[in-house]
Amino acid sequence: MSVRVCVLGSGSRGNSTLVVTEKTRLLVDAGFNKKETYARLAAIGETAEGCAALIISHEHSDHITGLKGLALDLKVPVYISAETRAAIQWDARVTAVETISAGQKFCVGDIDVTPFSIPHDAADPISNRNTADFLTDDFDGAAQVLVLAHLSENNNHPEIARMTALEALQSRKNGSPELHLASQTTPTKVFQF
Repeated sequence: MSVRVCVLGSGSRGNSTLVVTEKTRLLVDAGFNKKETYARLAAIGETAEGCAALIISHEHSDHITGLKGLALDLKVPVYISAETRAAIQWDARVTAVETISAGQKFCVGDIDVTPFSIPHDAADPISNRNTADFLTDDFDGAAQVLVLAHLSENNNHPEIARMTALEALQSRKNGSPELHLASQTTPTKVFQF
């Protein structure tokens, strides 16, 4: 199965990723309004037409800004945990909802998704050093591409994150994957696997 992935944008201004196979198209997170999401899709030669679902990772505004507009326009199910849904001011017109739980695999078309919980607040942020340690000590090297995402221009300059990860990858003896930075303002290239 061939899979195409594009991070449409990632950071405090919004987060959304397109995942496409021969049979299924879905958006992970809806952090940009409908107009901006469609513009970013057009910038990579894609459309939202045929999108099978929206998967929402959590309730922060940079992940749900476009949720209502996209769900109503695309008329697709929203896959979301009960806790995340409860934390959002929900629009009653969005009725196609599938409740998901961490650790419980679900399928959208020919794409299997296994959600997992991860702390995502300032109490224990992942630092560049944590990332470098993971890449040096624990990363198995199997990934073809690594995308550094959800970087803040104010708290963690993307170039610092890139250099730290690159140094860690270069210290490995068994090769390095392609390293990319997800931007807050423009989509990444479309990765084909």
